[in-house]
Amino acid sequence: MIHHIYIISLLLCLLLAGCGKAKAPDFDSHQSELVLRACEAIADGKDQDAMNVLNELRQYPATASFVEEAQLAIRRHYNSRQINHTLQTGDLKKLKQFLIEAEKQGMLSSEMLLNSDMPDALQALMLFCAKMPWENSSSLQNAMAQLAPFVEPLSATEAFRQFYAEQRALLKKMEQEELQAKIDKCLATLDKAAATNDAKNWLEAHNELHKLKQDHPLFKYEMQLGKKMPDPHPDWASYAIALMGNWKRLDDKQRKTALDAKGPPVNLCSNVLIAIRSNTEEALRAHQAAMEQLGLAPSNDVLMSYLGSLDIKYAEKGGTHSPCLGLKELFAIFSSINISPKTRR
Repeated sequence: MIHHIYIISLLLCLLLAGCGKAKAPDFDSHQSELVLRACEAIADGKDQDAMNVLNELRQYPATASFVEEAQLAIRRHYNSRQINHTLQTGDLKKLKQFLIEAEKQGMLSSEMLLNSDMPDALQALMLFCAKMPWENSSSLQNAMAQLAPFVEPLSATEAFRQFYAEQRALLKKMEQEELQAKIDKCLATLDKAAATNDAKNWLEAHNELHKLKQDHPLFKYEMQLGKKMPDPHPDWASYAIALMGNWKRLDDKQRKTALDAKGPPVNLCSNVLIAIRSNTEEALRAHQAAMEQLGLAPSNDVLMSYLGSLDIKYAEKGGTHSPCLGLKELFAIFSSINISPKTRR
């Protein structure tokens, strides 16, 4: 609307030309008609019609400067509307090309978006759009930092305000997704380390997870080990990792209580816990097969738990020799389940 008023006012000056001390020129009805037609077209938002009428006015030398200024203002207004529309549609590739062409034509003027800083701001916006799509949150964050000095002048348009709000929302979403990816990676490392008794990698991943998310449920579960837990457990995957990662520091009573919480085989540690709770050859074989598919050796904890259960079962049947299984029996067990003692760590 401000653009329309400015251009129309400029053209009306043509009708008043000559007022004052200088003698007014002879009245030209055709010239006046063209001016009024141009004003009408501008008021109706018909930029091309207005440009055509103004081209007709060029036949009058006295109007040349007014016509040139009016046409320049119309082009700037048109470019402003095109930028707004392109931002609203989200076609940033088209926006970039449009800005390049506008720059070539000298149309990146201060009036494009009603701010004297707009040429530099549009250049900054063009560079911002050229970097899309974003590889990660850091690339978006850096681009927003470079655009920051121009946000205020660019915010003169609703289209940019909406566009920038979307970029901020995208940044937050990307940061959350990247954080979750790092957490998931830590949990996967903890899961493998706990299931394979890898103390070094367990400690490193444990410390990293604490840095990423101090209130992760795993840390709460570690404080609750040995206590009665819900069955089924609401976060069985994290609980299984916490339990297996701290298995060796728990006594038999605490282990038995901890195993009351149950869940499906959702990760390596839950697979180990299921095998330990079952204490059957079938469960041991299933655990062995699952680990071998991942190129891992069966868990020592599963094997020792199974051997311990065999000793208890033997005693319950009235066995009279030592409660400890002999070498001959141990090798028979290893052979029957296809596990070589030499492969154990």
